[in-house]
Amino acid sequence: MAQIITFANQKGGTGKTQCTVLAAAALAGLNYKVLVIDADDQQSITTARQFDNPTPEAFQLITAPSEDLYKVLSEQDHHQDFIFIDLPGRLDMNLPIKDQRITKALMYVDFLFIPFVSGNYNLESTLKFINAVKRVEALRADQARGIAVYGFINMYVKRSRLNDYLKQDIEAIEDKTGIPFMEGPLKRLTAFSEASTTESIYNPKARNEASFNFAQWFNELTNIIDYEKG
Repeated sequence: MAQIITFANQKGGTGKTQCTVLAAAALAGLNYKVLVIDADDQQSITTARQFDNPTPEAFQLITAPSEDLYKVLSEQDHHQDFIFIDLPGRLDMNLPIKDQRITKALMYVDFLFIPFVSGNYNLESTLKFINAVKRVEALRADQARGIAVYGFINMYVKRSRLNDYLKQDIEAIEDKTGIPFMEGPLKRLTAFSEASTTESIYNPKARNEASFNFAQWFNELTNIIDYEKG
């Protein structure tokens, strides 16, 4: 049975697709069976894969609308170690919680990681998204497979006043919602935004800034997954 993971936030520009590619490629590079389902309307991962050179270690990619997620997951769950879902970027606030594309997809997910980027969201909007996530948690309370929710800072820039404000808001989010945050941020680096869909950049022995930062973040991510699944 696969661990089903998504990076999601209703705000655009938080790097959810970038994080999906980085994490999926790293796990595939460690010889896990990894599938990415591109259910985002923009299909950024599908487009990027067309320009990347295929390698035997690359993660498998399926392009499917969010309406087909249950079918794809039912077919793939027992054939993969990890399944990542790249979802649309906005909540359908005019629809009931069970019918919104993102929240409906979250009914199948084991891990939701919410990326936060300084200067690219407001606290009220974020709390609305987290409130929707909490309602999904409640709907799944009686299911055998629950959902673990974590936040993290993405595209971090040192000595930025906006990042200082973001840290203050995250403290408020933790207090109001009880959602834990990863300790390590993922920095704003060209190596991440230009990462290939077919090659892993995970190299814990390297000491350049990108490799060191990603290894720290990725190790914390996988430790969380190992801890939550027991």
